[in-house]
Amino acid sequence: MRAEWDPVSLETLSRVKDWVEEQVRCHDGPFILGVGGPGGSGKSRVAEWLRVHVADLVVLGLDDFRLPRKNRPKHAPFGSHPDAIDWDRLEDVLRDVKAGGPVRQPVFDRLTGSATKENLLPGGDVILLDGEITSHERMFPYLDKRIVVRAHLWTQLRTRLNRDRRERWTSLKKTLRIFYRSNLCDYPRFASKSAPDVSLYRKSNHQLYIEES
Repeated sequence: MRAEWDPVSLETLSRVKDWVEEQVRCHDGPFILGVGGPGGSGKSRVAEWLRVHVADLVVLGLDDFRLPRKNRPKHAPFGSHPDAIDWDRLEDVLRDVKAGGPVRQPVFDRLTGSATKENLLPGGDVILLDGEITSHERMFPYLDKRIVVRAHLWTQLRTRLNRDRRERWTSLKKTLRIFYRSNLCDYPRFASKSAPDVSLYRKSNHQLYIEES
């Protein structure tokens, strides 16, 4: 079970919430917000908190837009690599989202290794895209603003070891392989070096801070 946010983190999240709501007030049409960062940084926890506390916010999980495992090239076994993403499907959904249509969320089945089903979610004032590929420049034309959540590599590894093994039933060997490829190779290589609109940092004690520029 994930620990609750501590008071310092809740203050940080409240500041982010106020910022998001201010952006929405100044925006016409659906406001598309990307929340990215390396695996294990805490971005999905941030996305979930915002889903609960920001009115009319819908989360679209980008991990489910991976190509079927059997169709991924050998050099891109995990969704952290852009060549492992079903870009045709993702960009088709994002065009619908920008037009104010419903949100089509694929459901990736870890047993079969593919996403054969979709959940149809209602549109919202805020569509939050949760996934490390929001840090890829190919995603930028679809985003109105970006948040990046960072954490020390040891924090990323510790989170993966706890989450992937307990919640996703991943073997230790595969967990370490994913960490090596995704966190040490793919994210540093493909994530844009341009500054996000908001940068958050999660310390090993789970406290979340806004990184001031």
